Amino acid sequence: MGHAPMAYNIIFDDEISNGRTLLATAKTLTEAGVRKMLIGVIHPVFCGDAITNTVKSNLEQVIVTNTVHVSEEKKFDRLTVLSVAPLFAEAIKRIHTGESVSALFK
Repeated sequence: MGHAPMAYNIIFDDEISNGRTLLATAKTLTEAGVRKMLIGVIHPVFCGDAITNTVKSNLEQVIVTNTVHVSEEKKFDRLTVLSVAPLFAEAIKRIHTGESVSALFK
């Protein structure tokens, strides 16, 4: 009988500023036995040692939005930047036409 696939633990946060909270969270989860972690972040501010701290973490994937520009020198192999432009465009269109914006989040 084969082994069941290992589940991912997903961390959500509003921003990565300096990355220290992220490192502490990843360390705590690792000490609790968590082995596969992903993080989803709205605002990738990445100031100070944030990139170094994030790269040092054992996160398998860091997924952020483009609400804050991520310059080329701040990008690393486990980083995915997703565009929020289509969502914002649809929200603006719905506001203009009187349609429900909350329906976008169902």
